[in-house]
Amino acid sequence: MTMRRPRHPPVTWIRRLLTRRLRPLLAVALALPALTGCASPATLRFDRDRLEPGQVALPGRSVSNLLLVEGTVGGLGPYRFLIDTGSSVTLVSDRIAENLPDLRVTAGLAPVQIISAAGGSTLLGSTTLPSLELGTATFANLRAAVYDFTDFSNHLGLTVDGILGFPIFRDVLLTLDYPRQRVVLSPRFPARAVPGIAIPFALEQGTRPIVNVELGDATFLALIDSGSDLPFTLNPTGLNPPFKAGPRNGPVVSTLSGSAPGQIGRLADTLALGTCEIREPRVMLTDQLSTIGAEILRHYTITFDQHRGLVIIDSARDAAVKLPALRSTGLSFARLPAEWRVLQVLTDAPATTRQIEPGDAIVGINGEPINRWNLDRFEKQLREDNSIEYLFRRGDRLLQLKVPVFDLVP
Repeated sequence: MTMRRPRHPPVTWIRRLLTRRLRPLLAVALALPALTGCASPATLRFDRDRLEPGQVALPGRSVSNLLLVEGTVGGLGPYRFLIDTGSSVTLVSDRIAENLPDLRVTAGLAPVQIISAAGGSTLLGSTTLPSLELGTATFANLRAAVYDFTDFSNHLGLTVDGILGFPIFRDVLLTLDYPRQRVVLSPRFPARAVPGIAIPFALEQGTRPIVNVELGDATFLALIDSGSDLPFTLNPTGLNPPFKAGPRNGPVVSTLSGSAPGQIGRLADTLALGTCEIREPRVMLTDQLSTIGAEILRHYTITFDQHRGLVIIDSARDAAVKLPALRSTGLSFARLPAEWRVLQVLTDAPATTRQIEPGDAIVGINGEPINRWNLDRFEKQLREDNSIEYLFRRGDRLLQLKVPVFDLVP
């Protein structure tokens, strides 16, 4: 599982979940007591703090482009969740399952098969949550898979307790307000006007939003995937897109079912999502469905209306988005609380990295213990500095190296 960008982590975690057998597991009942009683149409605005009657705003936290919110399960918590439009499944941690009285996790009855962005699969036990509370919005009798979020939490540097899949929001308008780092739930009825560019979407296998996007003169389908910290993944079959830089080997990509290296680069054409343009986007190549990830989505306020099959994209700026360079020291890591374990050393990384081997442990950065470095701080260091000093441990030996930071994708 892995992630990247100029706010690009050493390992890229793709949170996208592809399901082939999961729709029967998502019997969701939704009760929104705070969203009733609106008698007249109104315009929903997301460029001010005031909410219209019936709206529920959830303060969020953005970590490595991913938008996280807090909620409770069966009245217990709070727990922290990732909002993942690219997932047709809701997952909860073992911690939630263990804290709920009389909750049973069934591995053999109606198991959940998770197919990751890399194509691998894993089988998880499932359960039924009595309720999920997000502010005053309550989702009742929610079917979920149970997953160990330890590695994902270690990677982000904070505890994550679950992933909220796209289908649970089918009876409300879901707004990912990235500029204000919040999630807004709005009544589906009566009809309301939402500012922005409306783009029709289809539900892939009835669960995930697929839209038409343009790259140069080509039009193809892509998943809007708020659970991927990448900007853009592209299946190039039949497209042969021109590259401005690359493609080249990139960081290890981690998914729920394993890790694999990826080919990355910067395209020469403009990516268009409706009238929103991303010029010369950075990209990771894939043999799976193309995706628009959170590094692009974070520039917009995005509302999903599943009833009408529309996604509305509102930008605070008229100019096209241009993603900065992806900077790196040529290393990919698995982040643990007490150390970062080296997974990969790129063959064309700076010469000083030739002394580093996969399996080496990083126990310090710039003279400070590794436990003082969270993901956001490390990414800021990559963006702003020209070198990083690592303290490595290999067996009983300690090795201190100052490694240059370079543009992995200019």
